[in-house]
This record gives sequence, C-alpha cells and structure tokens, in this order.
Amino acid sequence: MKLFNLSFVSMSKKQFKAVKIVIIFTAFVLSYNAQANNQSNDQSSTSTIAADNPWQLQHSEDNIKLYHRALNSSEYLQTKAEVLVNFSATKLLEQFPINGECWQWQSRCKKSKKVKDLSGSDRLVYTVINMPWPVSDRDFVFHSSINFDEDSKTTTLILKPYKEQYPETKYVRGEANIRYEIRELTETTSHLTIIMHTDFKGSISASAINSKLISELNGNIKRLLRLLNE
Repeated sequence: MKLFNLSFVSMSKKQFKAVKIVIIFTAFVLSYNAQANNQSNDQSSTSTIAADNPWQLQHSEDNIKLYHRALNSSEYLQTKAEVLVNFSATKLLEQFPINGECWQWQSRCKKSKKVKDLSGSDRLVYTVINMPWPVSDRDFVFHSSINFDEDSKTTTLILKPYKEQYPETKYVRGEANIRYEIRELTETTSHLTIIMHTDFKGSISASAINSKLISELNGNIKRLLRLLNE
C-alpha cells in the first residue's frame, strides 16, 4: 500500500525528519489496530468456546452418573450419562444395532427404520417416539454415523439431524443430537458415555420436559444393564 508520494531527494533535513516521524506514527497506529483486532477475535473465539454451561451432577448410584446442563441456544437441557459396565465392549455394542430398528432398552421408541445408506457407514434413519399424554408423538430424521478409534479403543455412534428435506408426516418433527461412546477398558469391562440434546418443537412446556429428562435417561440405562445380564 502506498502511503505517501513524496520526493525525498528535494527535502530539507527538517522536512525529512518530519516525514519520518509521520511514517513511524502511522506504522504504530496500524500495528496497534492489528493487535486490537486479533485480541478482539481471540476474545470472541474464547467467548464462543465458553458459551456452554458446566455439567451439573443430578444422579449418582453404583456405576451410573447422570448430568445435565443448560445451553444458551436452547430452552431444553442437554443430558449426559457416564456408566461403568461390567461387560466387554463387544457385548455392550450388541445393544446398539445399526440396522435402524428401535433399540430394546429405549422405552419411548415407537418405531424406527433405516431409510437408506448414505456413504461408508453413514445411514439415514427415521424414528418415532411416544410422548406422554396429552403431548403429541414426535418423529426424527437422523444422519447416523459410526466409527472406531483404535488408539483409544472407542466406538462412537453419532445421531444428528438430517439436513436435506424429508417428507412431513402426521407427527411433530423434532431435532436431536446424540453421541454414544463405548470404550473398552478390559476384556470384561467397558465405559459408556451418552450425550444428548433434543429440541421437541411444537407447543410443549420445556420445563415439564426438562424435569423428566434425568429419570427417563436413568430408566433407559437400567433397562440396558438388565438386558446385558440376561
């Protein structure tokens, strides 16, 4: 960028000194503004990272710990489960079939199906869940993916909203982001982490739903552990 158009050859020493001061001052201002912009961007980035509230322990018994936290972007709480399972990761994974059907341990799953394969291990899954009366049942359209990390010996299953258009139904269409992590600890023990957030949409009391999230999650985990013991 050209800041000045001057002939330094024809300048007196006094003029040259004055111009030199102006150039140094201008460079300082530009440098200061650049640093200020970088600090502003860093603060903005930090603010975004720190936007989520800390997890709050809501239930603890035996090998189960359940948490929730508020999200600034939603009136519905996000929940998390940390479960130490006294079975191998392989046996635990049997309770998470990827054929699209309802998992036996999920009490509110009314019906579920794989619509189509997407790419690799990714699938399009359609699910309907029962809601307590008098609330209308909800349906969800998921982009499902699964991967295995050899280093951590962890299988991760992710369900997120399908971004492309999907036909409307008689149900209220909700959106959910769910993450399941199954980590092998030993040949006979594993660790399960569940992190989930659901936006139920429609006309419904968020506070009423939030008050039931932990008990519903606890009930599902208890059913899962019972199935493993059968």
